[in-house]
Amino acid sequence: MLKTMKKLFSGDRVFYGRVLTLALPIALQSLITIGVNMLDTIMVGTLGEVELSATSLANQFINIYHIFCMGLGMGASVMVSRYWGMRESEPEKSAQALKKTICIMVRLTLGLALAFAIATKWTGVYAGAGLAVLFIWYTLTHFPKKQTLRLFLFCCLFFVAIPLVIYTLCFIPVVGYTQYDNLIDKTIQGTLSMFDYHYNLEAEHYYSSPFYEWPVIWMPLLDANDIVSADKVSSVSCMGNPLIWWAGIPCVLYVLFSWIFKKDKKAGFLVIAYLAQYVPWMPIKRITFIYHYFPAILFVILMMGYTMADIRKRFLWGKKAITIYLVTAVICFFLFFPVLTLFLLILFCRNSDYLL
Repeated sequence: MLKTMKKLFSGDRVFYGRVLTLALPIALQSLITIGVNMLDTIMVGTLGEVELSATSLANQFINIYHIFCMGLGMGASVMVSRYWGMRESEPEKSAQALKKTICIMVRLTLGLALAFAIATKWTGVYAGAGLAVLFIWYTLTHFPKKQTLRLFLFCCLFFVAIPLVIYTLCFIPVVGYTQYDNLIDKTIQGTLSMFDYHYNLEAEHYYSSPFYEWPVIWMPLLDANDIVSADKVSSVSCMGNPLIWWAGIPCVLYVLFSWIFKKDKKAGFLVIAYLAQYVPWMPIKRITFIYHYFPAILFVILMMGYTMADIRKRFLWGKKAITIYLVTAVICFFLFFPVLTLFLLILFCRNSDYLL
């Protein structure tokens, strides 16, 4: 048995190396997701059963979306594994039908993701604007002109009509803020009311910060500071990992340079996606906070990966330097992770007056 297993896993080390390269990030993401749910249960559970039940019900919507994506991925993996392993392909018509089905499912998935994003927070519109720029760019440079109208209609269905329908349906449980005639009128009035509130908002906050301070984490945000009991105060602060945010600044400039001077299309995609999440906040006059930069930081991380890949190719010391940096960033993450710190302080300061 052991000899068979040893022979199996030592037969193709390159293959298993690639599998681990894919499996480890997926496993880490699953661990983070489970950890967040567990910490939600622990932290909200201290408030009471009703509050814990409310958070559980709210998570059901995103769970439905996750299950949909998992089903799509597992179904596609079965078909891909079959044809890849057998080195066979379906007849012409079946293959075309399969391609069309997968394309429709992918568009529907992306459309639902955009719809939920916009329904949750208007910053999803910024993502839609970035997608529109990328769509126009790709259509003009790659897509056959004869099929442009068909592609445009598909995109209007999946990225305009479906998000609008879901955004409208989200106003069904909203009550009591104004008079309305029907659901559409309710949606329009509610949207105008929210826009008017944010446009005319005049307020100050100690932890507010303008857009140019976000990349350097000049002003972190105190999310919560509540009295848990007579001898405990729970505080949760919001900030990014300094080793990622600060190192991301030169990476953004390098990717921008690669797009402009090297005409790298991958770099162009990252720059457009990043600017779509960052530039709309620049003319905003109301108070803003560092968490408004969080959607943009995802693309900063991708730009860091782009830069690291170039460093690894160009310099012999690149791989070692990147490894040292990543290990240091992980250590910094655990040092700044507020919930883990919270557990340590609870155990250490159980009898203290304040939990900072």
